[in-house]
Amino acid sequence: MKGEETFSMKIGIIGFGALGKIAAKHLNKKFEVAVNDSRPDAAQEAAEAGVEFVSLGDACKSDVVLICVPSSAMETVLLQIAQLVKPGALVVDACSVKVLPCRLMERILPSEVEVIGGHPLFGPQSASEGLDGLQVVLCAVRTTRLEEVKNSLLAIGLQPLVMSAEEHDREMARTQAIAHFALKAMARIIPEKPAVRLRSVQKILEAIGMVNDDSLDLFNDMQNLNLFAKTERKRFLRELGKIESELE
Repeated sequence: MKGEETFSMKIGIIGFGALGKIAAKHLNKKFEVAVNDSRPDAAQEAAEAGVEFVSLGDACKSDVVLICVPSSAMETVLLQIAQLVKPGALVVDACSVKVLPCRLMERILPSEVEVIGGHPLFGPQSASEGLDGLQVVLCAVRTTRLEEVKNSLLAIGLQPLVMSAEEHDREMARTQAIAHFALKAMARIIPEKPAVRLRSVQKILEAIGMVNDDSLDLFNDMQNLNLFAKTERKRFLRELGKIESELE
């Protein structure tokens, strides 16, 4: 059952993993949504979630095609859908990095297809209590529909944040990539259930739990496909060395 205020736009979601399921659950309240995924059990999962499951070709006939696959899989998916997406449609990705996926979409998709890069700044845990106030980054690549997309996000409680793909990746390299890098290291050192549970350590353990819930694909992509992440990791390691030296 859709909410009182609904929109006629049809959205096809490609990829029904953790993020695709979040997108389908909330977009289905306001829009006509169909999903596609190559996994054998995806059709059953969609049925259980009350979302229509369709072929890849039918998903690409939608007004908006939302790609919810890992960054490392984007080129393969784009090559599959390039001749299936209808002229005038809008393709939006949801990758955790933006420069490379946006370049791929601009290069591979036909010029009559509009393109926006997207990155929901939340995961399953953050969205478990609803989307209100959560942010989504939008990177205009080739589009006249940015305001329409912003309004659609606002309609389901999200806060759109517009920036360039490079601005996004530089910011994510300094924040998300470094935070996940540090937490991955701490997860190997700090006991899961320490005998002494300092409040500050408990907060770190909660953050480690959130990172551990993310897929390894997500971690690898944010570190290896963000063109600025390696520089920030080196900077982080230098700062650790400085702190160690200050203690001697």
